[in-house]
Amino acid sequence: MVIDSTSQWALLIIAVAVSVQAILFVAVVIAATIAWKRTFVSLDARLAAVAARLDSVTDETRRAAESVEALSGQARDVFHTAGSVVRNVTSAVTTPRAYLVATAASALSGALSRWRQRKAVPVSNVTRIQSIH
Repeated sequence: MVIDSTSQWALLIIAVAVSVQAILFVAVVIAATIAWKRTFVSLDARLAAVAARLDSVTDETRRAAESVEALSGQARDVFHTAGSVVRNVTSAVTTPRAYLVATAASALSGALSRWRQRKAVPVSNVTRIQSIH
């Protein structure tokens, strides 16, 4: 079969176009690979920054928790001391009251016994009441 010059030119153009297409395809694959690697490098750098920040936040949180624990211990000690002071003050205040109440009860008991002795029925009246019955 005989090929004319127009067909030859068409085949030549198609061959060049396919070659250019293949070269462009290889270039796109290379560019995609480079972009993929750069993306991972960038993500690794950002992930490292986030990890460092997370570590610092964790350390700060740990220090804050330790401070809260220390302060709660101090508050517990203060409340314990305050409770001891309140108990001591209460005992100091209630002891005189108890003493006063005991003294007043003793005095009242003595007064009642003296009053009963004055109001007691003479023995002669008791015998008279027994003889009536």
